[in-house]
Formats: sequence, C-alpha cells, structure tokens
Amino acid sequence: MTGDGGSIPVERREFADEHGALPGGLPPDLYRRIFAASPVGIALSNERGLWVTANPAMCRLFGRTEAEMLGHSGAEFTHPDDLDMHRRAIEIIASTEGGVAHLDKRVLRPDGEVRWVSLTASHTTGPNGQVWTVSHAQDITDRKAAEQAAAESDADLAAVARVIRRVHSGADARDIVVQACRDIAAASYAALAEPQSDPPALRITACSDPSLVGLSVPLSATSASVTAFRTGKPAFFPVPEQDPLASPALLHATRSRSMYLVPIANEHGVSGLLVVGWRTQVPDLADRRAHAVTLLADHAGVALRQATLLGELQRLADTDQLTGVPNRRGWDEQLGHLLAMTRRSGEPLTVAMADLDHFKSFNDSHGHHAGDELLRQFTSAARAALRGGDLFARWGGEEFTIALPQCSAGNAGTVLNRIRTVAGSGQTCSIGYVVFDGNETAEALMDRADRALYAAKRAGRNTIIMA
Repeated sequence: MTGDGGSIPVERREFADEHGALPGGLPPDLYRRIFAASPVGIALSNERGLWVTANPAMCRLFGRTEAEMLGHSGAEFTHPDDLDMHRRAIEIIASTEGGVAHLDKRVLRPDGEVRWVSLTASHTTGPNGQVWTVSHAQDITDRKAAEQAAAESDADLAAVARVIRRVHSGADARDIVVQACRDIAAASYAALAEPQSDPPALRITACSDPSLVGLSVPLSATSASVTAFRTGKPAFFPVPEQDPLASPALLHATRSRSMYLVPIANEHGVSGLLVVGWRTQVPDLADRRAHAVTLLADHAGVALRQATLLGELQRLADTDQLTGVPNRRGWDEQLGHLLAMTRRSGEPLTVAMADLDHFKSFNDSHGHHAGDELLRQFTSAARAALRGGDLFARWGGEEFTIALPQCSAGNAGTVLNRIRTVAGSGQTCSIGYVVFDGNETAEALMDRADRALYAAKRAGRNTIIMA
C-alpha cells in the first residue's frame, strides 16, 4: 500500500503468478496506475466495514486524504438521513441478482458540504478468505440537483394550477393561496393580509396557521409590512429582529426567524400582502422560491379582485336598492345567523314586523316619487332609533322587519315605540312583535310576527302589539 493512494487492492495480490503478474498477464504496476488514475472512486473495506484502501477519486469525493479514510467506516461520513440505508448495504448486496447493490446516498465532507454519490458495492474475498466489500462511487450531486429542481418546478406548477382552478371556479381562493405559498416556499406559515378601514390596519384574513387569522398591524405604524404594502415592493428579512422596521408584535405572534413580504397588486393598486415566515433562520431566498411566491401573489391579486366583485354582487343581491337596507333575501340570511347565536347563548331575541299605515292611499295621492321618499325617510329614521347590533330590513313594499338581539319583550316595546313615531310626512306605523322561543324555525317565528302585525292593524293601526 503506497502513501500516494495508489495501493493495489489487497485481494489482488493472492492471484499473482510466480512471475508477479496479475490475471491477464498484466504487471502489478499497470493495475496500480489504473487504480490511481480512475475517475471513478474505488475503495475496499474489510469484514468489519473499515476501509483498507481508497483511490484518489474516492478521497476527492469525500474531501479527505487516504490517511483520514483508512481504518474508518463509511458510516462515519454518511448523511444521518441515509445511515439506515448504509447499514443495510450488506443485506441489499445479498438480496440482489448477481450480488451487486446500487445505492444513491449523501456523504458529508469535513466543511459540512453535502454531496450525492451513486454507489455500486459487491463482495469480494479478503486475503484470508474474509468477506470484504469493494465499492465504486460517482459524484451525482449535479444530477440530483437537476432532479430536485424539476420536481420542485412540477410542484410549483401544480400549486399554481390549483390556485388558478379555484379562482376560475368563482370560489374564495384565499385559503388555497396561502397553503400553496407555504408549500412552495417550504415555510412554517404563509398568510394573506388585507387592508381594513375601521380602524385602518392590515389584517390577516387567511393563514395556513389558523391561530394567526385576525392578527393586524395598524396602517399608521412604521413597519416592514406596512412599508411593503404602501410601496408595492417585496422585501426579504433573513433576520427580521435586527431590522428597525420589523414589528415586534408581529414577530412575537408569528415566532418568525425569517420573513418574506410580497405585495399583492391588481389594476387598481396594491390590494393586500403575502406574508411568508420561517421559524428557523433562512439565510437567503432561492430564486425559485421568490419567483414562485411572486407568481402566486399575482394570482392572489386576481383572486382578491374576484372576491371583491363577488362580495359586491352578493351585497347587491342582498340589499334593497331603494332604501339601502337588507332585502328579504338579506334578512333571511342574517336572521339565520342570529337564531343560531341565540340558541347557543340563550339570550333573548325579539323580532318585529312594521307596516306603514295607508301607504297605498299616500302613494295614490302624492305619487310614487313621494312614496319612495317616504320609504327612504322612514328607513333612515328607524335605523337611527336602533342600536348598533340591531337588524332592520325591507320585507317588501311598505313592510319592514326588525331584529333586536339580547332584547327582552319589555325593552323591545320601548325601542319599537320609538320607531312607530318616526314614520314622517304625517303618516303612522303599525308594529307586531314576538320573542323567539329558542326552538322554532325562522319561518314559524316570522309567521307569528306577521300575525302580531295584523293584530295591530285590526286594533286600529298606529299601535304596537306583542303576540
């Protein structure tokens, strides 16, 4: 065994003839030169799995000298995630046809660099008949990187495709956007922050970590997220706690060690912010991650614009155009929510129906324009007489509905009497009301309120009747 790494594999020596030649009549020096010059890493390990020789190519692959490798096991230089496969190499050799194992594994160099190797291993006979192992290794790091890049590209395309399908389906794409963003960036979480007006703030409306939904940063604050939102420029913070613009409250709530902020834009300007966070430090953001997240931000802009339009259409569908209050459809939806909340809380809920007395005669006498104005005036005055959480809707024609959450029958009478007196233009109003019994359906509740209203009409109008 020579010190330059050009040693002849030990098992070859026992096959030399009486003239010192090896099989094929080739002299040992030629084998030594072939072994040393081979671009493929070659090594021999004994029955205990310890290297007894390694050529220069193998030493270069492991980033070590021959002296540093001999007497050591390959397990010492194998990536922890591949140790189990390394230990099973003997079983793999025994189970394969021809007794040759083909393995791809990672090795660790002294400087911490990880290299992928394609390893071919088979058994051979040692000088005293022991079972030794001869290994050939080639560096396949570049190939693995290309395969990884292709796999990541496919995953990115699949994630973006899911977002596009969700957007085109007309469904709310917020959740699918943040989940895809987290997966593509290999992040701890991804969140979507949107501006709200009261109070002015950036509020997280969707997040892969549901516990962060609702978290907000005031738009008046001097912070990285607000700056990215206002300027429309993305920003990566490998160590955000060292940046004076980083919001301590946001970092504490999200436990972020690195953060990427990407504005979401549409034709009307910046409509939101993608917040991507890692709870371990990320020293730099790979081009692939940045490009993929930016692409998702573009689709998020389309999704938010579509959600805004759908919300506007929904609002229009649920709103009475003349008075601006919920119409019957809007009332039905909101009453359903109120009934569910009341069943859970057990607190009282009063529901009333109001009708402008002799409205047809007023309309015939003063014209439809005056009738419309009367309806608008009554709506405005009635809403002013209600509390913030009360619900007022136009049921149809000159009939209106009122819901008073957390309001008993006695207190409801006082509130409804205020409404009775604000009809305007010399007109009067009749009201019938009921208290939800905690079990009945919305239809049954409204039927009782309707009967109470007719009772008020029969009682002479301009009065209030409780069923």
